[in-house]
Amino acid sequence: MRKLLFGLLVVAMVVAGCGDDDDASGDEGGGASVSVVLSDPYGPDFTPGQITVEPDPISVDAGSVEIVAKNQGADTHELVIVKGDDPALLPVDEYGGVIEDDLPEDDLIGEIPSVFPGTEESASFDLDAGSYILFCSILAPSAPPQSHFVGGDGMVNTLTVT
Repeated sequence: MRKLLFGLLVVAMVVAGCGDDDDASGDEGGGASVSVVLSDPYGPDFTPGQITVEPDPISVDAGSVEIVAKNQGADTHELVIVKGDDPALLPVDEYGGVIEDDLPEDDLIGEIPSVFPGTEESASFDLDAGSYILFCSILAPSAPPQSHFVGGDGMVNTLTVT
């Protein structure tokens, strides 16, 4: 009986030692944080340059990066993260929005969807060294419809990871 109990204790210790060390939040401590302001100061009727994606800082160390998207605008926004350094090379549709399904495989890192006016949302992403494009491609409620990305001239900016 003692051998059975000892065997079960050893198995329990091995199983416990093989568990996931990450905490429930996914934050491993020591990761970088980037605050991104999403702004459309003129509401749904905008021109390029009036709507912005402004990361702070614009360069972080590789690894787990928490991105906090703060919507200071009047419209709902999203924040999409894609590998790359030139927004003009992203595939766009007839409304000037990025066609995410046409991006090269593995270039779409992730997104923070539906950041409502006056709110902030966050998510963590594992980013390797390189350049990343941050953008909002939501279709503006205007006539004619136009994406907030505006073919690369609207809500877009870059982030450098070293």
